[in-house]
Amino acid sequence: MHAYGHGSRHTQLNMSERVTGRQEQILIRIQTTRSTADAMINDLKHDFAGTDIHYWIVPILAAGHLGDEQL
Repeated sequence: MHAYGHGSRHTQLNMSERVTGRQEQILIRIQTTRSTADAMINDLKHDFAGTDIHYWIVPILAAGHLGDEQL
């Protein structure tokens, strides 16, 4: 997804980003198990070391499609 970020860690801003106070970024969302997420993060830390990529892991309490359920 197209996204914007801001904060003290964004030091390489172009002129437009300096004016708006935010940096263009890409947001990727993945729904998976905790063990798969942990393995993925470990691989990404190795493959993208030094790139300052931000991530966060949050629990999903529920997921589904409303159209799949019969009333």
